[in-house]
Amino acid sequence: METDNEVVRKQNSCNRNKWWDESYKLIMTQKNEARKKYLLVKTRTSCEIYETKRTEASRICRKKENMDK
Repeated sequence: METDNEVVRKQNSCNRNKWWDESYKLIMTQKNEARKKYLLVKTRTSCEIYETKRTEASRICRKKENMDK
């Protein structure tokens, strides 16, 4: 194990995306589910639901990324 650690040299894992949390994960899951439904049944309402989820997710993502800077 010591030789492996010397040869391979483990890198410190750091979380680059500090804005990625449970709320954003939930929104992304909802968006992905809406997309799956839209791809299965291509109706106007399923398209609108997917579009609203997508814009909501990107808005929250932008907001959290900007607060992190």
